[in-house]
Amino acid sequence: MKNHTKMQTKNYTIKPLIKPLLLVMVILLGFELLLHIESVRDLLPSPIPYYDSEVEMRRVALERFMQKYEQPDILFIGSSIVRSNISPILFDSVYTGITGNTIHSFGGGLSDLDPDPVSFYFQHFWLPKCQPKAIVQTIRYEELQSPFTAENYQPFKNSLLEPVWLKDTWFYKTKAYLIEHVKLFYYSGSLTEFLRYPRWPMNRPVKHPIDSRGWSPMTMRIDQAIKLGYLKGDYRYHNDPGGESYIYNLQAMQEIVTWCREAGIPYTLVNVPEHPTRFAPELNGMDKYQQYLADLQKFSRDNNIPFIDITNGNPAYYSADSCFSDYYHLFGTAARQFTVELAQAYSALNIR
Repeated sequence: MKNHTKMQTKNYTIKPLIKPLLLVMVILLGFELLLHIESVRDLLPSPIPYYDSEVEMRRVALERFMQKYEQPDILFIGSSIVRSNISPILFDSVYTGITGNTIHSFGGGLSDLDPDPVSFYFQHFWLPKCQPKAIVQTIRYEELQSPFTAENYQPFKNSLLEPVWLKDTWFYKTKAYLIEHVKLFYYSGSLTEFLRYPRWPMNRPVKHPIDSRGWSPMTMRIDQAIKLGYLKGDYRYHNDPGGESYIYNLQAMQEIVTWCREAGIPYTLVNVPEHPTRFAPELNGMDKYQQYLADLQKFSRDNNIPFIDITNGNPAYYSADSCFSDYYHLFGTAARQFTVELAQAYSALNIR
């Protein structure tokens, strides 16, 4: 007689998992709600969804600026030379003193951005967050020679949002929306970054703290930077104006000009002075500088836009080392002087 044994099967159920899952969801929702409270965020390390922590500082400053003044009358855009060389508060004061018109401008200078990344940030960061009444863009010789684009700029590849902005599909647009609107995503990696750079208070900037309008004056003179070994190598310009990158960067600036024209927003281009060592006489520096300025003047004529050059074609307009923090950032009094002269030149344009 054969023994028949029945195979017993276990019935699996997700019922025991429901409560833990709900608990996790409640905890996550609780954290999400807490992160929407400004006083709580002020106690935490700053989020780092962008290529550089100073972008978040400007986002917060712009948000508070708009709560007080609504839209910026002028948005300054460009690289770190905007951050260090232009004080919007001083600019506004000088402009108002000359014209009698009160304005409120904001500094959107971001470190290490050349013309194509500046255009990229103008499209994906500044325009979604504000509607400026006028745009002032700065430029210097080296930036027109830059080979970096938004697509090949390495710091953009290592962050949360910039790689997503580069992908123009519904999936990546949705991902960008979630990162920008869900605080748990937005704060991703901030604790890791804090552990790498511990500080107190926890939300203290790692570098380049800014005022309420985005200005971050340089705190070290060029002689100190050289003595400490921060400035090594040859900073003279060896290359001549022109080339593929030169043309490409002018095209990137053209994109901003075109957008401003279509939106009816005045655009102004500004040359920023550098240390005279960069335009060394032994390397035909004067010829380089004059050709560079001629190219910018042609660009402005072709686009019917104002071009401001307070140096009047003199690469040694700021000649003393005491004017500089390094070979392209102005220091102290010189940055204020540049701001005053820029405001004087801008007010003379009678832009409305």
